[in-house]
Parts: sequence; structure tokens; C-alpha cells
Amino acid sequence: MRERRSFTRPSGKRDARLVVIATEGAVTEKAYFEGLVSADGYPNAKVHVEILATQTGDSAPKAVMRRLNGFKRAYRLEKDDQLWLVIDKDRWPDAQLAEVAQQSLQKGYRLALSNPCFELWLWLHWEDPHQALTETLRACWQNEKVTATRRYLESELSRLAQGYQKNRPDFRAYYPRVPQAMAGAVWLDGERAGRWPDYLATRVYLLVQEIVPTA
Repeated sequence: MRERRSFTRPSGKRDARLVVIATEGAVTEKAYFEGLVSADGYPNAKVHVEILATQTGDSAPKAVMRRLNGFKRAYRLEKDDQLWLVIDKDRWPDAQLAEVAQQSLQKGYRLALSNPCFELWLWLHWEDPHQALTETLRACWQNEKVTATRRYLESELSRLAQGYQKNRPDFRAYYPRVPQAMAGAVWLDGERAGRWPDYLATRVYLLVQEIVPTA
């Protein structure tokens, strides 16, 4: 068995805690989290974020977990390093999510699942769910197609943020609103019932509070 090597932190972050994020998406989540810790967001010398985004098109939860498994096999990690899965509920059956959630618990991985999808977390930067109409929350939950290429949440992001391109996102206007998104996500998640939310909610806030010092 090949010996695991140490993960080299960037200069200036030699003692930083490593947060490894394996994402279901190839572009959106990667762009968001990279920007979150950049000068446009919340630079944090105590944390180094490493993104393992989908590259082959295989975005199933089990494939996301395999990426984390590969990273863990390849590198020696420190006690306070964290490994996260960022996945969506929308098109995956409960049985597959239950298996991934159980394996995550056994391996010490953390799970940030959005129901229905990551765009709910982005929507919370602009809207307060506590003040939203019941019809609006229902539309977010159903997230049905409203055009040939967009579902409800993507369409709402385009309206609220004056433009949203899933494959070329610009999140600079979002980062000052992270505290609002955190508050909305906590409110939606209520008592944090279950290993993942089977209701309208996103647990991305649990990951963000590990990265952003003021979250």
C-alpha cells in the first residue's frame, strides 16, 4: 500500500486547518467557495479550502464520496482537518442518500445537503424565507421548470441578482449577504431533524460557518 503524503498548505497557511469540499456540481459550487475565501469574500488565514469538483460528469452522491475517499487515501490529514460532501437532494433517491449519509458518519465526513438544490442556498442571499409567501416557498421546494433551460430557483436568482449564469457565475454581490443567507438557512432547518433535510432547507450553512470567521 502506497504511503500517504502530507498535504502541502500554501505559503502563509502552513498551520491552517484544511477544509476539503467535494461537490456534486462542476462549476457553481466551486466558484462560490473559492470566491468565499478570496479577497472578494472572507479571507481566513486559519483555513485553507480545497475543492474537489465534478470533472467527469459523474455527479452522483456515491461519486462525490469516492473523490473524498481518494483524497483521504492520498494524504495524511491533521486531527482538525475536515472533509465535506456538498450534494443536492432533487434527483437522487432516498436509498442512495441514506447509504452515503451512513458512510459519511462512519468515515467522519460531514454532509451539507440542499433540498432541493444548491441554488436554494444562493437564493437565501437575496430573500428572507421567514418573510416569504407560502406560495414562494412552495415554488422553491418544487423547483419546476419555468423555461426550456431554467428551473424556478435559477430564474429567481437571475431576477434578484440581475443576472445568473450557472456555468459562468459571478458571486461577488452575494458575499456581503452571507450573514443573511446564514440566518435564513438556520430558520429553514429548524431543529435539524434527520441526517439530511427532507423538507425545504440547505445545510450549506454548517460548512460556511467553518470557513467564514464571522459567520
